[in-house]
Amino acid sequence: MGMFGWEKVRAEGYFPFYAEPPFEDEQILARFWGRRWGAWDEAGTLRLVLVHRPQEEEILCIKDGVYDKEMDWRYDPGSRWLWPGKDLPDLALMQQQHDGLVEILKNEGIEVVNLDGVVPPGDGKHCMACMSRDYAVAVPGGAIVCRMGQERRRGEEVLVARKIASLGMPILRTIHGTGVFEGGNFIQLNRENAIVGRGGLTNDEGERQVEEVLNVLGIGLIRVPVPHQDEHIDGRVAVVGKNMVLVDAGHMPHDFVWLLRDLGIRVIPTSEGDSVNVLVLRPGKILTTNMSDKTTKILKAEGIEVLTHEMGELSKALGGVRCSTCPLVRDPA
Repeated sequence: MGMFGWEKVRAEGYFPFYAEPPFEDEQILARFWGRRWGAWDEAGTLRLVLVHRPQEEEILCIKDGVYDKEMDWRYDPGSRWLWPGKDLPDLALMQQQHDGLVEILKNEGIEVVNLDGVVPPGDGKHCMACMSRDYAVAVPGGAIVCRMGQERRRGEEVLVARKIASLGMPILRTIHGTGVFEGGNFIQLNRENAIVGRGGLTNDEGERQVEEVLNVLGIGLIRVPVPHQDEHIDGRVAVVGKNMVLVDAGHMPHDFVWLLRDLGIRVIPTSEGDSVNVLVLRPGKILTTNMSDKTTKILKAEGIEVLTHEMGELSKALGGVRCSTCPLVRDPA
């Protein structure tokens, strides 16, 4: 049998190579990956979210910790974990509040998947693993799997990557090398712009790797300093609607606020001590924990319904409703 005539095939234009439509095209994703994976912003309808119900094995270490009366913290002398207050965690109450959060999500028609098992198995020092926002970030077409910044959470990425892959979601990047990047330091403002918090638990190399992914997707990255006392930017900035954000302006750079306005994004300053830990359920409806009447009234005037959920015990793991959820699929606003 003679050689196949590839030169003629190419010359005649058969079996051409093609780059368009792109990987993240809605029809391409649905055809080959089963659904439109990822998120194009944080204001559209939430469809699928990853959570992690607190487990006893993850908080057992706290009973052996040292209590510092002046700081009012329990902590591990080896710097592997810390916990606010003198009392040990009330696991039953944490689970009850987490279950209530999941119930709210399901009642909104949102699909919820749980990261099963201890994270990582038997390690016994991941008392904040229930804060699943830091696991990964969804971008158009797939996920970026994060790399935790401190030992108290390092290793959770392994089960997260396995879970996401088992769902069939494309993993566009796993932060590696010396990169450090946590989901609490990422906010996708809209289809064109995203924020990454500088400092905290995200370093320059982690930002660089995230930016490589965003560049392919045509999304610009805005680097914003994280206030010194914070670990993540999402305690100060929150998307509440299409091109609309809450900002704790008293703790954020003046130039940042004006940059948002220059991008056509409406900035709503929060009241002192107001929670900006917000999860958009769908356009016109958000979920939060503690929000002042003043801010609530402003949002209601914008046609936004504000739901609240008690997270007192669960929030001792240093997070709220946003931190406790890792969106994997969200419709564009």
